[in-house]
Amino acid sequence: MTLVFSGLLILMAACQGESADTLVSTSLPALPGPPAPVPPSGPEPDPGPLNGIRIGVGESLQSYVDLNPAGTRFVIASGRHMQQTVKPKDENVFMGEAGAILDGGGVVRQAFEGRASKVTIRGLVIENYAPGPTDGVIHAIDSDGWVVEDSEIRYNVANVRHYGCAGPDGCGGMAIKMGDRMVVRNNYLHHNDQYGVGGSGADLLVEGNEIAFNNYRDAVRGGFGAGGTKFVNTQRLIVRGNHSHDNLGPGLWTDIDNTNTLIEDNVVENNRGPGIFHEISHAAVIRNNTARGNGLGAKWLYGAGILVAHSDNVEVYGNVVEGNGDGVVGIQQNRDGRSGAHQLRNLWVHDNTIDPGSGAVGVGKGGGAGHDPFSSTANNRFDSNQYRLPAEDSRSFRWNGHELTLEEWRSLGHD
Repeated sequence: MTLVFSGLLILMAACQGESADTLVSTSLPALPGPPAPVPPSGPEPDPGPLNGIRIGVGESLQSYVDLNPAGTRFVIASGRHMQQTVKPKDENVFMGEAGAILDGGGVVRQAFEGRASKVTIRGLVIENYAPGPTDGVIHAIDSDGWVVEDSEIRYNVANVRHYGCAGPDGCGGMAIKMGDRMVVRNNYLHHNDQYGVGGSGADLLVEGNEIAFNNYRDAVRGGFGAGGTKFVNTQRLIVRGNHSHDNLGPGLWTDIDNTNTLIEDNVVENNRGPGIFHEISHAAVIRNNTARGNGLGAKWLYGAGILVAHSDNVEVYGNVVEGNGDGVVGIQQNRDGRSGAHQLRNLWVHDNTIDPGSGAVGVGKGGGAGHDPFSSTANNRFDSNQYRLPAEDSRSFRWNGHELTLEEWRSLGHD
């Protein structure tokens, strides 16, 4: 059965035994979006031949680095290399033979770290390191232009007690902590104590990675932060084509003064926190992602497939959001930062396919928030989205403290 109401096309299952879900499409003209410059893609991978100075099992990687000039290529032999820490020189390349494993023995904090530029790490398994809280096994936060690709970084756990730990046994950091102009591509980052990848800096690219089962011990408190990713104070970050799943925390998380972020073509599913979470930050484009099964059981609106929190100039479009605790949501709470009060402004959610399930779509405001996200000057709006609702009269929409039906939602000028 097809019903047409005031420009809405509502498709309802007519066959006996079919779902009574409602698919709603809208066709309002598009409004101009907020400014969110899209940064360029990073450099193409340069696999290069597997040639260079070969380092055998039992030999010191750092000794070889010290004895050779900047720009030297090293081949790490197949086998288990125990308790190695490397401070590279500029333009060093480290390539692993098949079966090459760096093993921290549960005591060494970093596999690679330092201030060198344009270092490449490729084709390694790195495991059993013990990074400190918010630190990386590959710790490139003070470096420039590193590339980490085609590697597996796994089971890195630190039993160091600090206030972010949820239990008595301590907890540690992440697989990779990024710095300026860094590329993290085609890696498998899994079963690390806190995050798969995070960091700060300008012109970062995170592409084609599988990011899974991080914070798997549930050892890091949610308020301290854990999950698939967490980026802070980045400019022109691109997160593209990743599969982030089954992390105990958000799937993809940009938190604190990230500006000109692009999050596109990712699959984000079965994470305990929001699927994609842009928090107390600025201009971003979130497009063409699939978010499903995230945030189930989360409180208030924090179970969203896509959550934009206290952030300005964010455009969300072309996404498929289904089966999460909530759909696509913007929230405003009292949050201040280096750049002043963070406000939900110029949020433009359009041309998405959204199934909120038993949750909600819209905007919520927490206690103590001075900014009014519902005002015309805030310019937060939803346009031309398709909704699959449990029923035609479901109160699946949130605006200014009210639970609304689709008809009431549209009467406010949305969709």
